[in-house]
Formats: sequence, C-alpha cells, structure tokens
Amino acid sequence: MRRRRRRRRRRRRRRRRRRRRRRRRRREEEEEEEEEEEEEEEEEEEEEQEEEEEEEDDDDDDDDDDDNSDDDDGDDDDDDDDDDDDDDDDDDDDDDDDDDDDDKCLLFHFFTFILSLDLSMKRFNCKWYID
Repeated sequence: MRRRRRRRRRRRRRRRRRRRRRRRRRREEEEEEEEEEEEEEEEEEEEEQEEEEEEEDDDDDDDDDDDNSDDDDGDDDDDDDDDDDDDDDDDDDDDDDDDDDDDKCLLFHFFTFILSLDLSMKRFNCKWYID
C-alpha cells in the first residue's frame, strides 16, 4: 500500500514538473515571438517614417521649382491676351508632370507591397522565390 502511494505521489510530482516545464517553455516562446513582432513593427514604422520624410523632401523640392518657373518668362503680364495658344501648350506639359508623379506613386506602392510581402514571408520562414 505504501509503495503504491509513493509511486502515485512520484508520478503526480513528475507530471506536475513536466507541466510546469511545458508552461515555462510556452511562455518563453510566446514572449520571444512577441518581442520579434514588436521589433518588426518598429522597423516597419521607421521605414515608413523615412519614406514619408523622403516624400516630403521631394514635394518641397518640386514646389520650389514651380514657383520660379512662372516668373522667369521675361514677358510682360499685360500681353496675356495674345498668348492664348502658348498657354495650351503649357497645360500639356503639366499633364506630363502629373503622369510622372502618378508613375512614381505606383512604383512606391509596388515596392512597399513587395517589401511587406518579403517581411511577412521571412516572418513565417517561407520563400516567395525559387532558388
């Protein structure tokens, strides 16, 4: 009888120890995963901030160019009635600039998509390309 009780107690203790160890391991793994996720999020946020700053810098540079182009004509502003045909040509140039901006925007979104895809695949230890 005593032997059985001892055996039962030992088994229970072993089971408890095993459960505790498993719980500890799970907690540690979860904490590590959370830390990794936080680091990735921080990196993504930093990258986004850098990209936004670059865009703002690019926008500031473009604004300065537009302001100076109107004043460098050398023509008098009183002769605007005679230059109606020239104004139409200038509008076409503005459309080209808008197209370039659209292209840049599309490229930006494309590369951000690829970057996010790459990060998510790395996160799950997957490859999205063939070796």
